[in-house]
Amino acid sequence: GAAAACGEVNKMYYDIMYEELELAAAAASSDSLTVVEKAGRGGPPRGVLALEQNLLTKRILVPIAAVEDTVGKEAVAWRRGPLAMQPLVTHILSILQGLLVRLSALHAVVAQPPIVSGRFSAAALTQFAEPLREASRASMYASGDVLNAAAEVLSVTHDPKQLAERLPALDRSVTACLDARVAFRVKFWATRAKHHSAAKTAQNSPWLSERTLDDAVRYLGFIYATGKTCDHALLLARTVLADERLQHNAVRHYTWRHWVSHLP
Repeated sequence: GAAAACGEVNKMYYDIMYEELELAAAAASSDSLTVVEKAGRGGPPRGVLALEQNLLTKRILVPIAAVEDTVGKEAVAWRRGPLAMQPLVTHILSILQGLLVRLSALHAVVAQPPIVSGRFSAAALTQFAEPLREASRASMYASGDVLNAAAEVLSVTHDPKQLAERLPALDRSVTACLDARVAFRVKFWATRAKHHSAAKTAQNSPWLSERTLDDAVRYLGFIYATGKTCDHALLLARTVLADERLQHNAVRHYTWRHWVSHLP
């Protein structure tokens, strides 16, 4: 449950961040309304105002704590034998705890007020986020897909047939995530190079002349935080894929199917 929730929340923060950038651009076009005022007008709340209160605690921390409690009890009751707690469980819990910290940092960046210059501008959206929207969405959603695929594997650890189907799917999601991440980095650095080149001319690039320090702090902080979240998503997936017990159970299905196919 916690791994799947991490995947959902990860995608949610991407959408919320772009809503925040859009709200900042709208507020910058009108001195009479603040970002918060605009978020509360003309429909349901948007941006961070739309986030469920105590989101990370309810969806991730509470499920992790429940599993930790169970693991603690089982570790005392069954130290050895077939009912003993598998090492994979403690490894996954450790990674999920780290992932929760990364998502907390992502939340802090998305909800970051303009504490340096006192305001956001439209530059973060128009000069940076919009050119990178497609690539950044593909990368962040891919890391969420990795977490969802890992959760699907962890939900069928005792079913050889399901494992034989879902482990390859998890492996494919890891490859897709790495490809999306590389594509985003290429696009990101091309955009940065364009801005740096423009800054050397007599007329500075719009990104440098129109942005505030808070635009740079929030958006670049968001990029960094999403990268760290992706690191933990991939670590979780690779830990699951490397587990010998899961691989053995999946092989059992293929062995049984091969044996049945050769029956007279």
